[in-house]
Amino acid sequence: MCGIAGIIGLNKDYQVDPAKLDYMTDVLSHRGPDDRGTNILGNIGLGHRRLSILDLSAAGHQPMANEDKSIWIIFNGEIYNYKDYLPELKSKGYQFKSNSDTEVIIHAYQEWGIEGCLKRLNGMFAFCLVDLNKNETYLVRDRLGIKPLYYSNKGKAVVFGSELKAVMADDEVDNSLNLNTLSHYLSTFYTCAPDSIFKHVKTLEPGHYLHIKDNEIRDHVYWDVQLSNKYLDYSENEILEKFDELFDESVKYTLVSDVPVGHLLSSGVDSNAVLYHMKQHQDNIETFTVDTAIDSFSEGAVSV
Repeated sequence: MCGIAGIIGLNKDYQVDPAKLDYMTDVLSHRGPDDRGTNILGNIGLGHRRLSILDLSAAGHQPMANEDKSIWIIFNGEIYNYKDYLPELKSKGYQFKSNSDTEVIIHAYQEWGIEGCLKRLNGMFAFCLVDLNKNETYLVRDRLGIKPLYYSNKGKAVVFGSELKAVMADDEVDNSLNLNTLSHYLSTFYTCAPDSIFKHVKTLEPGHYLHIKDNEIRDHVYWDVQLSNKYLDYSENEILEKFDELFDESVKYTLVSDVPVGHLLSSGVDSNAVLYHMKQHQDNIETFTVDTAIDSFSEGAVSV
């Protein structure tokens, strides 16, 4: 995983504090030990901590920009199908300086806009994209909320980060507790988006993006679960075969990596099913299991 953090001034006169941006970025160092980058674009500051998965070279450094440096991005996650769009984007004249999925997002946005870009992305992601030509900024979270993204509107600026600690690293963000959320957490060990444990910090909801322009912040839904009658006439065997096909395709996509891919194996059916499909596409898979002296917490009883 990587870590992103930043400050988005809501007017052109806002001045980003470089020391504050550095601090917000570095509290996420555990998420990205391989590289670090910050950049201030007028009233916007972007920070990134990188865990290198795709394109391990310096060309994958972030914040990343397009050729004329009019569009910038900081990205956490992985786009599994990014290679599917490389030929089309290259045929349209877009130049790539890296082999990363991050750069594909930039050019996909240039070609299809934010909605068209998000429609095409298959993966887990949270990112901030800045379009300097249009004076627009987007904060985006993936469809199912696999990657986290928190933000706070402190009046003059929006502060965001991959973890609450990055947002709270800005001492101007009110740290009052949200007692309703705290009560929910103590009951269920979970907090429900868009609320967080802090009253003035929000969780960007899955399948949503924030559009920030001209002192306005608008929350958009770009994806939701769509119910379909497509498979109602399928027999049980046909449904199982279709599920197996989709499951295998999904596992195959997640194996795209420039570093070795491992698997956290539990004693459950689900992780064993994932491992089975991994072995259809990759040899010599390293697996890891958590084993403790307390039987109720141990995953040691693994059968493969």
